[in-house]
Amino acid sequence: MAKPEEFTFLKQLMYLKGMTVRTGSIHEAQALQIRNWPLAIPGVKAAEAHVDTDAKIVRYLLKPKGVNFRCTKKVLEVCVALDKAIKSILWDETTVIVEVNKKVLYDSRCK
Repeated sequence: MAKPEEFTFLKQLMYLKGMTVRTGSIHEAQALQIRNWPLAIPGVKAAEAHVDTDAKIVRYLLKPKGVNFRCTKKVLEVCVALDKAIKSILWDETTVIVEVNKKVLYDSRCK
């Protein structure tokens, strides 16, 4: 007997992306990912995520671990990966902005 295909977490997020595209609403599973993913940025101890569903913008306000936050190549690489991850669970045209100490560190519109 064939085993039913598992509805993995990644597949759930892809299903929810379709719902977001159609309705403009964000599910709690998506919100959890949006809140936690910026913590992978080196030197970040906390982050606030602000989502504007009308303008399709996700803005992160990062809180660095120390007083001096350095924008290194690795930090920018993780920001690019964060941008791709956000677009994989929300709209393809989502704008991702990452700020630290009131300065824009990354803006997906600037390529």
